[in-house]
This record gives sequence, structure tokens and C-alpha cells, in this order.
Amino acid sequence: MKPKQRTLLSVFVIIFCILLSGISVFAEDGMEDVEILVSGDYSYFVINGGATLVDYTNFTETVITIPQEIDGYPVKALGKNLFYKVSDDDNTISKVIAEKIIIPASVEEVGAFAFYGCVNVKEYEVSKDNDSFFDLDGAIFDKDMSMIIAYPIGSEVTEYTLPNGVSFIDYGVFSNSKLEKIVLPESLVLIGEWAFAKSTELKEITLPNYLDKVSKYAFAYCTALTDIKWSTSLITLERGAFGGCTSLTEITLPDSLKEIGQGAFSDCTSIREVVLPEGLNILNEGAFSGCTSLNEIELPSKLIVIGENAVGYNYNISKELVRNANFKIHGKTGSNAEAYANENNFTFISTGVVEQQTSPPDTTEDEGKVSTLASEDGKSDEMPITLIVVILVVGGLAVITTLVIIVRTKKKKA
Repeated sequence: MKPKQRTLLSVFVIIFCILLSGISVFAEDGMEDVEILVSGDYSYFVINGGATLVDYTNFTETVITIPQEIDGYPVKALGKNLFYKVSDDDNTISKVIAEKIIIPASVEEVGAFAFYGCVNVKEYEVSKDNDSFFDLDGAIFDKDMSMIIAYPIGSEVTEYTLPNGVSFIDYGVFSNSKLEKIVLPESLVLIGEWAFAKSTELKEITLPNYLDKVSKYAFAYCTALTDIKWSTSLITLERGAFGGCTSLTEITLPDSLKEIGQGAFSDCTSIREVVLPEGLNILNEGAFSGCTSLNEIELPSKLIVIGENAVGYNYNISKELVRNANFKIHGKTGSNAEAYANENNFTFISTGVVEQQTSPPDTTEDEGKVSTLASEDGKSDEMPITLIVVILVVGGLAVITTLVIIVRTKKKKA
């Protein structure tokens, strides 16, 4: 019986190792290995009988007609960053110079940032036979008009009203636009990353009241932006949300706000006054770093986390963050505001005594984070692959141990 038992266990160990290896590759790459094929200006792969376009190499075409099929395969999807080919001068502008892009009936999916940086496009046209998308005023929407997929950045229009019913603005849709004003519908609940970034003519924005989050870099580098009307439901401003908005001078954030992300207002060099809500819990690293006109701020007593360089730090000529020696912190005695002021040698001005203060959490694991607007590395907040491997190994060992017990039990009964 012993040889048979070792053989059974060996088989399970081998199978488990193969599965573990396969899962690790999947988790790291995001998809199983596929063969990338090239046909004309496009690269693509085939899955479930349909082609997904993943690369485009024609930088001289002024009208792009996406093929209905390629090498006999129907074109089902436009991959992430398909037409975003970084120019030599600006990493938010594509080398693709097309003024019109035509989408065929076969396309059912469009990946994130597929049209990002196509600043010359004046019109998107979708086949009338397409069951997933349609065009309106040169922009692309999904069929039920709940999401805007692409906007013609090359348009000379300066004011635009997003149709009522739209709930999601896709990634980078209005980035680099010439819009001075956009009216957002009350149906809007999500603004994608980089949605309005570098819209340097945008002067004002009203955030709808159902909006509870402003995503990463959504309004970054909107250098003409002076007026923001906040959503009364706003809970989170993510990393770099309004970073580099150099015309903002005063901001009063809504009472609903709980977290200000890393570098959310970094490099807003004209901000002179900031009013934070009393209920704010988290002020992340570099939230107001590089705000050279800001010389004092009152920090709420309910702040649990105040990140490194959150306020009171500017850049020197070597682009290094240095302490503003004249910066003043207003806050309650006994609060984390006072602790931050003391730790950074800022002048602290007491506004009273804190009644009850939550102890700051252990932030050791966050020490490696970078606090500036430019620190975005494009990585998602997914579970580390090493942790996944550990979980799988432990689980696998538990399965093998159970099998050993079963085999031995059967052996004893025999």
C-alpha cells in the first residue's frame, strides 16, 4: 500500500503545483498568453472567435475606418490604449493625427483610454447597425446612454451639456478638451480617471449631488479652473484629483468629505485659503504640497490620519519638497493637528481643547509612499501576487494533509 500512497500524493502535489503556476501567471499578466497577430496597421488577438485590436501604427491617416473584420475574424473589441501612442513632446497627446474615427457594427467593447490623446478628432461616427454604441454630436455613448465613451477633443465647441441619464464618464474622455464650461447631469455618479485632465480652458465645474468620489487626476492640470461647486454627497477626493489647478485661489470643501487623497491639490500654486470640514478623517501624503501661496490652515480635530508632507511643504529649485518655515497650523490642543505641527516644527495656534481624540493608526506600511502629484505609477491597488501565492500554498498544503489522513484512515480500515 505504501508505494500506492506515495504515488497518489505525488500526483496531487504535481497537479497543485501546475495550478499554482498557472494562477500566478494569470494574476500577474491579467490574461492568459495569447498570440498577437499583425494585419496592416493593426495588431490583434483572437478570443472566442472575435478579434480584439490592441495596437495601431498609422500616424498619417486623417480618417480612420476601423475594419468590420480582420483576417476573417469579426472585430469585437477595441483594446486598452489602442490609439494612445505617446507623442515625443507630451505624454497626454497621441501621435495619431486622425480627425475622424469610424466604428463598425461589429464592435461590442471599448477598452479604457482607447482614444486617449487623440486631440485632433473632430468627430466619432458609429455604424447605425451597431447594437452596443451610437454617436451623438460627434461623441460616442453606450446604447442606453448611461456612459460616454469618447468625446471629439478636436472640436472647437467651448460649452457642452452632457445628456441627462449619463451616469459614468469613461477614462480620459474630455482630457485636453477646449471646453470652457461643461454642464454635468444630476444622473452622474462616477467620473473616470483623467476625465478632464489638461482641459486648460475649463473655468468652472459643478459636481452633481449624487457624486461621492472624484477619481484619480480627474481634473488635474485644469489651469484655468477657478470655481468648483461641490457635491453634497462627496466622500473621497482621490490622488491628484485637482493637482496642478494653478488658478484656484480659495476652496471650501463640503461637510460630507471624509478623505483627501495623495497630492489631491498638489501644485495648486495660487490657493491662499482652504476650509476643511470638521468631519474629515484622512488627509493623505502631499495633499496640499507645492501650494506656495498657502501659509496657514486649520486642521479638523477629527483627523485620524495626516500623511507626510500633507501641508506646509513646497518645492525648491531642485524639485525637492522642503518645509515652509513660516507655515501655521490652527487646531485643537491634544489633536493630531497639534502633533503634526510639532513633528514638522510648524507654528501651532490652538483653537481650543479636543474633547476626544482617536489614536492614529500604525502607518508603517505606508512609509514607502511618495507624496507628490507626479508620483502616480499606474499600479492598481490589487492584492500582491506574493500574498496570493502564500494563500494558495497554505490552502494546497491543507488539501494534501486531508488526503493523507483519508488514505491512512482507509488503510487502517482495510
